[in-house]
Amino acid sequence: MPVFIVGFARSGTTLCQRLVAERFKLRTLPETHFFERLGKYYPVDSRLSPDKARALLTELKPYLDMDPARHETVLSQSEVPVRALFLSLVEEQIGNARDTAAGRWLEKTPMHVLSMPVIGGLFPQAKFIVMMRNPLTAFASRRELSEPGKGWGEEWKPIEFFCREWRLMLDKVHAFEVDHADRVLRVRLEDLSED
Repeated sequence: MPVFIVGFARSGTTLCQRLVAERFKLRTLPETHFFERLGKYYPVDSRLSPDKARALLTELKPYLDMDPARHETVLSQSEVPVRALFLSLVEEQIGNARDTAAGRWLEKTPMHVLSMPVIGGLFPQAKFIVMMRNPLTAFASRRELSEPGKGWGEEWKPIEFFCREWRLMLDKVHAFEVDHADRVLRVRLEDLSED
């Protein structure tokens, strides 16, 4: 069963990724941003045209060490199944077809929290770890990233932006939990750091 670690950025998703991967001996991917970007390509019945699938992979190249030629088997189909495309990407990133097929991997992209229903539909056995953190601390950490020379170069945003993003995240998690509580584990960063 694959594991997706999601949550508000700067809430401990990277620490959780390291701990879970080490404890359960799971292969892990870099942040793929796959589902975060997928929506703008308007998949129909969880399928993309080959051109849209190639465009999506091209958009992900800045985040991943990827060779588009490795995905030609999937891309050569008249309609590209989103699940097959993502699994092709997983296999390339972790370098192991058996673990990919068995779901013995974990993916951590914080903003995939907004795509939990899509991911959950494509991967019915998937589990989600939702990292939580005191919002004030998480907001301060995000704000710090906008200082020159720090973080990933996130542009400055007003605190109200973070509040809206936090609320949206909580709403999405709650909505998914209503029907899939057994697939979601909420973990507070403060609890992890106490141990």
